[in-house]
Amino acid sequence: MNIKEKVKSLLNLGRSFPRSLAVGAPNVETVELVKEFQPKNYCEIGFYKGHTLIEVLKILPENSKIDLYDFKDKFEPLKTKISQDDLKRITFFGNTYKYLDSYNTTLFKNIVSKNPPQYDYVFLDGAHTFPIDCLTFFLIEKCLKVGSIIDFDDNDWSMATSPSMNPKVFPMVKKLYNYEQIKEKGVQMIIDAFLKDSPHYETIIEDKAYRRISPKN
Repeated sequence: MNIKEKVKSLLNLGRSFPRSLAVGAPNVETVELVKEFQPKNYCEIGFYKGHTLIEVLKILPENSKIDLYDFKDKFEPLKTKISQDDLKRITFFGNTYKYLDSYNTTLFKNIVSKNPPQYDYVFLDGAHTFPIDCLTFFLIEKCLKVGSIIDFDDNDWSMATSPSMNPKVFPMVKKLYNYEQIKEKGVQMIIDAFLKDSPHYETIIEDKAYRRISPKN
């Protein structure tokens, strides 16, 4: 890589996603919820470096199955952090960095497969943007049976306030989203529109975790 390429990489120029994200610790509330509910079929969408996943693996039931969704290159580094026994329980589904590719594509393919997933617990810690994760929510609903939990990360997040996604750090954001979208809190929008006051869900943690209590027509 020459100097020009290094500068472009450091400045996130021409990239569809930042080089690094401001994530350095597990989601404690999620870990505690998993400890309480002990799901046998766990799904994490957007595990990044595995901060939360590594803690969750310590407390999931031994016979549990884990599905992970993220960029294709995120799984290899994760393998060095978890045991061989845990690896046997994990199925990884990867997507590319193409602008219009995301975990929604791989999740959809699983849903329409011969063996569609049925999850007891889904932790959504992905893009956090409304254009991507609104579809993710409706895809997840296809995988949730009554009693299952959907858990959101960072309901207060926006691109405008993100240290790794704001336009000054990641200029591509201004080409992908308009000004209002950059300011909006995508996760909170989804929660407000489809989970709060829904007759199909009960609140476990306000603005974070919800349990499905009835099927939809």
